[in-house]
Amino acid sequence: MKQNRTANTGAVITISKEEFESLSRKVKESDKLQEMKVVAAKELDKCQLRDEIRKKEGKLDFLVIENRENWSMGHRQLVCLGRVLLKKSKVLVLDEATASVDTATNNLIQQTLRKHFSDCTVITIAHRITSVINSDMVLLLNQGLIEEYDSPTRLLEDKLSSFAQLVAEYSTRSNSSVD
Repeated sequence: MKQNRTANTGAVITISKEEFESLSRKVKESDKLQEMKVVAAKELDKCQLRDEIRKKEGKLDFLVIENRENWSMGHRQLVCLGRVLLKKSKVLVLDEATASVDTATNNLIQQTLRKHFSDCTVITIAHRITSVINSDMVLLLNQGLIEEYDSPTRLLEDKLSSFAQLVAEYSTRSNSSVD
């Protein structure tokens, strides 16, 4: 860029075609980055992370450090769900996604799955009954073999089903821990 001075107008800036194209590319990249950040913020907000991200230095440019140094396991799982929402994945496989999270975060993850992944195939591998109770179908394995496969509603109707017995046991444990 060159700056020329004229007597009446002050400074006149001249720019070459190459400099203009370079500047134009940078502006477009900056606009695209801002647009991506807005989309990312919306998707992460669906995972109830708005307040956590606002607390972080760098906001959306935060780093997730290993060994839970700056994010709990539950927050890490919610960030992963946000990434899946951004990618608009049609299949989501959750392998013990809630095994290391507290009950409140588990409920938040389940709520996020129900609300924002209804058009997605979600395969959940879990030991927690609450992780699968709202699924369309449940595949129950026992020692690596298929024991039951049906909707949770149908499995619960059969009081002799292993799934119904697991739910009953879970309910008994949950109620006795409250007392």
